[in-house]
Amino acid sequence: MPELTKKAFASLKELIRKHPYSLVFLVAALAWLPVLFIPFINDDYQILGYHSGKGWVSLLRPFYSPDVSGFYWRPLGNLLHPLIMLTVGFHPFAYRLASLILYGSCCVLIARAGESLGLERRYAVSGAILFAVLPSHEYQVAWIADHGESLVTVLLLAAFYFYVKKSNQDSLPVKGAYSFYLLLLLAALVKESAFAGILIPIIALLLDKNLGRRRLLAALRDVIIGAVIISFILAFRWVFIGGTPFSSDHFAHSGALRWLLNFFIYIPLGFFSPEALEVTLSLPKILLALLFIAIAIITWLIFLYRRPVLLSKAALRKLSASLAWFIVFILPGLPTLMRWYVFTASVGLIWALVALSECIKKGSPAKRLSFIIILLLVLYSSVYDFSLMLRWGGVGRRMNEALSGLSEAASGIKTDTLYVWATPDKLDRIPMMKLGTQESIQWGLKNKTITVSTPLRSEMSSFQSSIRLVEKTDTSLIFHINNGRFLPYGGTSRAVIKNESFEAFSEGVRIKIKTFLDARNIPQSVAGLYFQKTLRKPQLYFDGRQFLRIDREEKRDIPF
Repeated sequence: MPELTKKAFASLKELIRKHPYSLVFLVAALAWLPVLFIPFINDDYQILGYHSGKGWVSLLRPFYSPDVSGFYWRPLGNLLHPLIMLTVGFHPFAYRLASLILYGSCCVLIARAGESLGLERRYAVSGAILFAVLPSHEYQVAWIADHGESLVTVLLLAAFYFYVKKSNQDSLPVKGAYSFYLLLLLAALVKESAFAGILIPIIALLLDKNLGRRRLLAALRDVIIGAVIISFILAFRWVFIGGTPFSSDHFAHSGALRWLLNFFIYIPLGFFSPEALEVTLSLPKILLALLFIAIAIITWLIFLYRRPVLLSKAALRKLSASLAWFIVFILPGLPTLMRWYVFTASVGLIWALVALSECIKKGSPAKRLSFIIILLLVLYSSVYDFSLMLRWGGVGRRMNEALSGLSEAASGIKTDTLYVWATPDKLDRIPMMKLGTQESIQWGLKNKTITVSTPLRSEMSSFQSSIRLVEKTDTSLIFHINNGRFLPYGGTSRAVIKNESFEAFSEGVRIKIKTFLDARNIPQSVAGLYFQKTLRKPQLYFDGRQFLRIDREEKRDIPF
């Protein structure tokens, strides 16, 4: 086994030496390859609906007028989708390919920027490969609305790479900082989280082994120039677009304690999805105890043998800069907790882990053990990512099959408002119609003017989950879901379903929901909807596979 590991390590070193960046991109592409065949899903119809029917001249409109992002202003980020639509057309493959290219490019730049950080090439590449296969990145790959997250990370990593490269060559970094200024400007026009990029010169300072007054002043000057660029963007937006990004609801009801709590929650979210964390925390205590024991044993083996970790000054500089990257770019996400906000910042966590691995004494068993662990993580995660994207594809097909049957279900309906019950938030933990429900149903009905009301939502645990109408009266409806749960619009998602009962009031409807686990431990949920008066509007409901019409003239109750 040791000999086999040694040969594998040597082969990997040779591959990294000859084709380092192609290897990173290839691993990222192969791990997530099925994403190319995912139909439109979740809010894709909503996102792309904003851009349908536009011409080439309209590409410039986001730069001088409000766009789809509401209280945000992201002109460059909102350019990609209409550009693809005008070039290729309304087909999911083009958008999925763009996702894969952006994500693969991001991983390649993590390796390049990691080298500029001072990491040895094989460690920088290994860290980029590990980042490429992290299952927590499913949204960055599969959700076209998250193109901006990958793009802004690409621009910020490039800005860091060029800035550090020039800083190492010149006594005054400002001489070679023009690329940094341009890339910072472009990143800030993609997403507001890039505003934190003005601190990249400070991160670069932490790498300087001969820090002097001139370098410090030059870095400070670059920070000030970056701040001027951001100030210009904010001023232009305030005068010509209106408002500021700080009017976002994300800044409401947020205090210092919430920021601190979110900071620590974001650390594991850099590696694991919220669903994975929720499932892990739901395990019996004995399994958690065994997990902690295993971690303690591995840690003991790594650090016990002849004190193999040697933190030199150079290593401390790399570690400090890596952690500074995480802190700087997690700051914009602290007011509210969103799984995708940690993407850019988590690059620093990967660099920190790689920097520590680099410090392990050469030839020690801990070195080989760390290589085996990373290799197994990459292999396991790659297989998991591949299967995860296959599941996304299955959910996307289920969603589009249901939408294709909407016209028949709503045949003859002429109204300005349509009620749709039990619309699927998630199927098999994958967002099916959690966002953009109205636009998706409008697309299925081929009616862009109808208002769709969806006060009752559903989460289905598997493809075999089913929903049925149990009882109907003039002023009430009762639904039952097998293997899933009901929730009101905007309700909290659950990866692990448990017993719960609650009431909600949404859009004039009183909703009573009871969820429980049956004798087979399969989740069941019953939702009662109560109206103050007879609901005269047309109604549909989702039965797990398709949308069915509720005939309001029908008087017979359906037995439970």
